[in-house]
Amino acid sequence: MKKIFNICIKNKNKILVAGTPSLTKYKVYSPTREILKYLKKNKKHSLLLGGDTVSDIKYDGVKSSGGGSALYYLTNKMLPIIQSIYKNQRKFHVL
Repeated sequence: MKKIFNICIKNKNKILVAGTPSLTKYKVYSPTREILKYLKKNKKHSLLLGGDTVSDIKYDGVKSSGGGSALYYLTNKMLPIIQSIYKNQRKFHVL
């Protein structure tokens, strides 16, 4: 992972952390501390995703608590609720 993170930083690639990398419930924090070093070096291109992730990792960069819906959006490009809104706009001629 360190090699991959270093490549991301060097090339200014995006880093997405979705899910807590440590077992905070059992007070195991070392994976999170290590990942935070890389996120801080690549702050403009890093994102924390998900409510548990955001609450467990003390990161002052870009973060979103909408984990499941954000991941769905990133993989499918359109959320079902947005599709419904567009469909209703057409149906009720509210464009």
